[in-house]
Amino acid sequence: MPRFRDLTGDRYTRLVVIEFADFSRHGKARWHCECECGASVIVLGASMTSGRQVSCGCYRREVAAETSRTRTLVPPEPRLITYDGRTQSLAAWSRETGVSPQLLSHRLAHWSLERALTTRARPYRRGADPDDIHEATATTQRGVTHGQGP
Repeated sequence: MPRFRDLTGDRYTRLVVIEFADFSRHGKARWHCECECGASVIVLGASMTSGRQVSCGCYRREVAAETSRTRTLVPPEPRLITYDGRTQSLAAWSRETGVSPQLLSHRLAHWSLERALTTRARPYRRGADPDDIHEATATTQRGVTHGQGP
């Protein structure tokens, strides 16, 4: 029989050791404990002495409940951007420039404000420089790229 320290009567955070329970299949001492909440639980002695197990699970549930109460899902305020005397939301600038909000946000983080808001969206095909969306679609359908004609 392996040697172990008798933990009977000791208190570890919320757990009070009542009696020795048995050995785990790995030869570790397991103890019958009572939690402050009144629950009875069998715990590895090493888990209690190291501080990994502090309760029957009630402490974790209390922390989770408190965390969920303190977290509030507040919708983010729209990001307002002022350029050339006009203030608009990121979504409005995105619609105006033809660039997705994600790409515009990335550009604003890495480029100057003027460059981010004045650089148009890339055409459908590299090398094509259509003036409007309809010409871009027609160019794509014809397969015109890099200055190659129809």
